[in-house]
Amino acid sequence: MNFTYQKCMPLLFLITCYEFAQCTDKDLRVSKRIFTSTYGVIQGMIKEYPEESELTSVDNILGIMYASTRNTRLRFLPPSSPLDKWLDTRVAFTFRAVCQQDISIAERLKARGPPHKIKQFILRNRNSSKSQTEDCLTLNLYIPSRGKICLASYVDTCFSLVLLCI
Repeated sequence: MNFTYQKCMPLLFLITCYEFAQCTDKDLRVSKRIFTSTYGVIQGMIKEYPEESELTSVDNILGIMYASTRNTRLRFLPPSSPLDKWLDTRVAFTFRAVCQQDISIAERLKARGPPHKIKQFILRNRNSSKSQTEDCLTLNLYIPSRGKICLASYVDTCFSLVLLCI
């Protein structure tokens, strides 16, 4: 049998897809719950925990813009309502860029604190420091899957915030 590279491509593609699926976080999937805001419909990811941990599942809605500086054109002025509106359901599963950070503080901390704490600080902030912007007025919501949910409207930005009722 003489197999060519082109004949093997579909098989290689299937094997690659299977291996990728095995590497994904099995505890994180698209949530069935849908939330409505002034700017559109939002759907998050749900993080599930093993039953023996006694932790409840949590909906993660990440990177929702609640105000805007219009790409720094409104610097030192009150922010405006976000430009980010959508018609379809938005699956909000990624963090947006963080506010400007002074990472050089890690160098100054080396003289003050225990080395393992400084290393933890640097590792924790290394990835977030790669994407920084002044237009960083975003909100990450973590909502328990069980229990009461109260909706309240935050009038200044006209954005519906989800508040947890305990």
